[in-house]
Formats: sequence, structure tokens, C-alpha cells
Amino acid sequence: MKSIKFQVLATSALSLIATAIPALAQEPDDQPSVNSGLQDIVVTARRREESLQSVPVSITAISAEMLEQKSVQDLSDVATLTPGFRFSQEGGKNQPTLSLRGLGQLPIGEGVPAIVAYFNDVPLSKEGGNIPTFDLANIQVLKGPQGTLFGRNTIGGAVLVNSKKPTLDTEGYIQAGYGNLDYKELEGALNVPLVKDVAALRIAAQYRNRDGRTKNLTPGNPDLDDTNQLSFRASLLLQPTENLTNTLVFDYFRAREKPAAEVPYRYNAGVLAGILVGGFGFAPADAAIYEADLASLFAQQQANGPYKVTNELANDGSGLKVAADRRIWGITNTTSLKLGDVTIRNIFGYRDVYNYQFVNTQGTRQLIGPQGRLVIYHTGAEANKSFLTDEFQVLGDMGRLNWIAGAFYSKDKPTGTNVNFPQQFSFIDLFGPAVNYSTSHYTNSSVALFAQLGFKVTDNLTANAGARYTWDKVKACAGNSLAGALSQLQCADQAALGLPDGTGIVKNKGDYATWTVGLDYQATDDLFLYVTSRRGIRGVNVNTPLFETPFTTGGVGACLGGATCPDLRPYQKVKQEQVTDVELGMKLNWRAGDMKGRFNVSAFQTKYKDALQFFNVRPLGIPPTAPDQPTRTSIAINASDATVRGIEAELVIEPAPWLTFSFGGAYADQKVDDVKPFGPLTLTKNEVTLPTPKFSGTAAVRAVLPIRPMDGELAFNADLYHTSAYDAQFGQQLPGYDVVNGRLELSDIGGRGVSIAAYVRNLFDKRYPTGPAVLLSSFPASTVYYGDPRTYGLQLTYRFGS
Repeated sequence: MKSIKFQVLATSALSLIATAIPALAQEPDDQPSVNSGLQDIVVTARRREESLQSVPVSITAISAEMLEQKSVQDLSDVATLTPGFRFSQEGGKNQPTLSLRGLGQLPIGEGVPAIVAYFNDVPLSKEGGNIPTFDLANIQVLKGPQGTLFGRNTIGGAVLVNSKKPTLDTEGYIQAGYGNLDYKELEGALNVPLVKDVAALRIAAQYRNRDGRTKNLTPGNPDLDDTNQLSFRASLLLQPTENLTNTLVFDYFRAREKPAAEVPYRYNAGVLAGILVGGFGFAPADAAIYEADLASLFAQQQANGPYKVTNELANDGSGLKVAADRRIWGITNTTSLKLGDVTIRNIFGYRDVYNYQFVNTQGTRQLIGPQGRLVIYHTGAEANKSFLTDEFQVLGDMGRLNWIAGAFYSKDKPTGTNVNFPQQFSFIDLFGPAVNYSTSHYTNSSVALFAQLGFKVTDNLTANAGARYTWDKVKACAGNSLAGALSQLQCADQAALGLPDGTGIVKNKGDYATWTVGLDYQATDDLFLYVTSRRGIRGVNVNTPLFETPFTTGGVGACLGGATCPDLRPYQKVKQEQVTDVELGMKLNWRAGDMKGRFNVSAFQTKYKDALQFFNVRPLGIPPTAPDQPTRTSIAINASDATVRGIEAELVIEPAPWLTFSFGGAYADQKVDDVKPFGPLTLTKNEVTLPTPKFSGTAAVRAVLPIRPMDGELAFNADLYHTSAYDAQFGQQLPGYDVVNGRLELSDIGGRGVSIAAYVRNLFDKRYPTGPAVLLSSFPASTVYYGDPRTYGLQLTYRFGS
């Protein structure tokens, strides 16, 4: 029975193929209009440049022109253009969460993603994943495991972001924009040749500023969800010979913003009173007063809507800065040498990441009652890390055989403070604020060898096979303290004392193979078929700090209410996760009379073993002051096995050169096959989170109107994005929603390179949660993050040069 659903899906996909094949034109296709969605986009899904329509991978490729037409401002906007791809900010705006094909990211600990974002072929850290999208060449979303050519952790896919490379011509642009919420943007790029036919420099920059979209009704506290970002990029091209190329890119990004608003979404009646009575010894009457205050705040929130909150952070007595700040800079250097049919390439990357945020997980002001003011849960984090990678590749193209082989090395390590500072159930008036600093200094290293080849069995049939072997190591020095954060050296010194204080060093390592095998068939110039199977691995990890006191090792009567504490030592180390998939796909260009189009479809089945889930330990009664309380009160466990089956399809129809319709949809059937027994941490199947919506899709239209005001091209774009409900956290669902976006642009006015555009996002001002903060029923209040309200603005652009 387990295979029947996939067989039905595969049969449906093949039926679509059979239906579509008769529509193939026998005569050569005309060159598609530059305004259509039928341009042949070049992708790098197999680490070499290939046509989108002849790569055996399900890909959503978004060109530079499409990014502009859709008013994409940062990477999170790509989700509305890629059915099945979800981009949220679980854990705060500094920690974007990506999910695809039923696989996602944990919002705790290292939070290793299942979908890794790459910038110019260099993997990004999770803190640096939501990069701005100015002056880009394209964005490619690769679906399914990419572990052979893109390495560890890409069990759900990869997002490739490529900036525009320098050219040997003088060109550039400048763009200014203004919108509601006092939104201001200024960006531009300048490309200049330095030495004729040898060297060129491209400099690009962007500034974005917007008022907070969420009004804070608590006096003395700032509005939330603002934008204040500055980005800069410099790219140097050196081409001393026809066969030798070096591209050096320096990029810088800085955000000085207020946190995202965590908005009360559900009130869990009685939970707060139960904790205060059972855990802290409150009199029932006193606990009931705090409970009533929380209930009234939730009712007030429901009346106000999501963009007016009583979100109090500034007056909690902790002295912590109310901010969501990021500073990221990086260097990428790509050297390519062609020696006949062989190309030697080296890709070096270095990134330095600073990340700070402080958020109000309870989503309300402090509660007022007879014992003083009460903070349920405030949390924050500060991270300073560096990421170094180097990848060496040798590529060959020898007639019937093409291949790539190489080696990869990466290491990330702390460069300063790395701390979480939860402040939970603190009684401000009575005891003063108690900030528990959870220091975690992670060092990760990875080494891999890989190879992949394609062999033409016939002129049209190609067999593909590849493998990668990876060695991973992770080491974390971690500990909790009320006195403040521990530096890496202080943490190591404290750990060496061997005291039962939770401060210690935790290590884990693993090695594993990933692979891909498949066949692809170029049936005609317009029809491409493929089948592939892949293995992906998300590497080992650890939970922190060191579990060594009675509070985490099964101490009898040591936990709240005299309860026996859990033994968390079996969960100190996290095993690797394994994904194996099978994918059937078709890519078709078609023509019927004067109408042209494209239809790409894939059907897949994924087996997901030892899937990570996060478990909040608060219900187990570990005191907030326990020195080895898990970081952010949660741990990751290899909790379940799952099967995900689905179909993804993209259809583009161009009935005339000036008019294009496009449709994209993704259906995912997610099923938990098994839940691992973990004693007090056992989850039910309903509590396992599978984060991809059952259905999501986008319908869009682009029309280049027949009139030419001021001798310019007038174009209209509109798209509707829909997603059904999806698992958000601990099996809890958030509802689906619909968003409509539009853009009207008059470009190249008078042939002088001047364009003006008006855009709107979320036209009908829908109110929808984009992801969870805390949805656990064991918390007094469940909170979520909401998407932007209606935003709109004008953009003025001037382009010059070739």
C-alpha cells in the first residue's frame, strides 16, 4: 500500500506527458519574446552552465528580469514564485527558516538547514540566509536532495543566488524608490573596464529604510518590524588570457533594525496558573490574577489585529538592547582555467557574521499581579562566527562523456560572543530580573570528496551517476550563567574544572556517503525526460550544554513540584538524518499555431529517516535556574521516519508575443511512518512537524500593452500566490492564505533608458501568519509572526551603457 500513492502520482505525471506530446511542433521554434517567460535560462544545478530545459533536476529559475518584474526585494519574496518552497522567520527575523518537500530547519541550537542558500557558489550561514536581491543575475531553487554536488545538509534542496558578474563594457543603473510606511530605497551599479579585454570592475550598492509596520501600544517600547539595511558589493574580473579567468567578489550587508513582532495567536487557558502554583508555589488566588491579566491581553490583541501589539521589551529590567541587528561581510574568489576539454576551477569563500536579537516570545506587556510584574519568556541571542570554505573542481567534456570531480573543505568557528539569554518567569518587582546566559561556542568542520559523470549511451539517452563521501566534526563548548556570557576561552577554562555546572565540551563526528543515479532522454529538441534517485544526509550535531546535574540526569524529586527530572544524556548527541528519493520528470517546449508554451512537471517520492524534531523540555519540570537547562529550553531529537510524495508543475503559455500566462503548483502528501520511543520525550505522530503545505501555487500574467506612452514600453504584471495550511511547530498547523501582487512599468522612455514603475504587494491587505514563534500548548500563550500588510510604492530607474 505504501507505494500505491506514488504509483498513482507517477502515472498521473506520465499521463500528462502522453497528453502533451502530440502538441509538439515539428518545425523549429521561433526565438521567444524578450518579454515572455520562455527565455532559455542558463542554470548551474550540476556546477556547469546548462539550459534549464535539459537538466535532470526540478528547478525554479528566476532571471534578473523576472526579479524586477515581480518586485522581489529580498530572498523571502522568492517563496511566492516557487510553489512548495516556504520561507519564514521562525526564531526571529535574523534566523530565516526554509522548507521544501517536507523538510525544513529547527529553530533551536545550530538549526542546521535542510535547504542551503548559496551566494556565488559559496554556502551561506543560516543567519545570513535572507540576503538582499539587488543586481543579481538569477536565483535558482533546486528541489530534492543535492548532496552529491552541493554537500552536506542539502537534503531538501538548495537555493543558488548569483550576482551579476563584471563585463568588459561600461554600463550600469541607478534606481530610487518611495513607498508607504515611509519606505525609501536607493540602489545602483556601475560596471567599468579597467584594462581593455583583460579586467573590469563592477560596484553595486543598496540602501533600504522603512518604518515599523507593527505599532507598539506599550509606552516606552519601539514599533516593530522595521527595515534599515545597507548593502555593498564590489566584483573584480581578471581575464589575462582567453582560458584563464578570476572573479573576486567582496560583499557587505548591515541591518540595524527592531525585532519582528511575536503576536499572540492562541491563549492556552490555565497553563500559566498551573505553572505558578505547581512550579513556584503561588497561592491559587494570586496565580488566578496573573492568568486573568494574560487572558485580557489576549482578548485585546484579538480586537486590535496583528499590527497593533502590547509587546514589551524595553522595560523588563534586563538592560538588553531591543534590536535585531546583523552585520555580514564576505569574500568569494573563483578561478577557472580551461585546458582543452578540461576545466580546473577553485572556489574560495570566507564570511564573517555578527547576529544579535532580543525578542518577546510571550508577545505581551509584563503581567501585573500581587507578586509584582511578571515576564513569562523573553529571549535573545548574540553570535559572532566566521565561515571558511574552499572547493576544488576538475570538469571534463569529452564527447560522450562529461564529468566533474573535486574536493571540498569547510570550517566555521566562533570569533566572539555566542550566547542565548532567555529571561523566563522573572518577577521584576520582587526579585529583579534574572537573565540566564546560555553560552554555546560551536566549531564545525567538514571534508568531502566527490565525482559525477554523464555518459551518452546513445545520441539522446544519457546515464548519470555521482557519489560524495563526507567527514564531519562538531565541537561545542557550552554552559549557563547568571553572571553573563562566557568567552570561548573562559568556557574552555570552566569546562576543564570538571564541576557539575553544565559547562563542558560536547563533541560528535560522522562520515557518510551520498549519491545520485539516473537516466535522461532528449526525445526531441523540445521534449526532455528524466528519472533520478538521490541520497542526501544532514550531518551529526549536538545538544547543549553538557547534561551533568541532577536536573538533567534523572534526579529524584529535584525538578519543579518535587518531580523526578528527565535523563537527557541519551540525547546529548544528534545522529545524522537520511533522505532517499526517486524523481520522474518531463520538460517540454510546445507550440500550437501561433501559441507557444512550456510545461515542466515532476513526480517524486522521498523516504526520510531519523528526522529531527525539537522538543521543549519545560513540561518536564526542569527549573529555569538549572545550570544545565537545555539551550532555549529545547533539544533536537531524531524522532521519526516519514514519507513525502508529490507532484510539481510549471506551465507557461504565450498566446501572443505581448501576453504571457504562467502557472505553478506543488502538491505534497506527507506521512509519518514511525515515531521513535524516547521515554519522557516520546512524540506522537500528530506532534511531528512536516512543514510543507499540502498545496501551494502561483498564477501570473504579464502583458506588454500595445500603446507606447512617451515612446516607452508599458507592461503590466500580476500574480496570485496561494498556500494551504501547513504544520508549523510540534504538529500545530497555521492556516493557508492568498496574496496578490502587481506592478505597472513604463520602461525605456524615449529610448533613453529611463523607467518608472508602480508596484503593490498584498493588494487586498490580507492578514496571515507566516511562521510560528512558540505554538507549544505547554506555554501560556502561543505566538506567531505575520506577513507584511499591503505595501506599495514607486520606482524610478535609469540604465546606461550596453
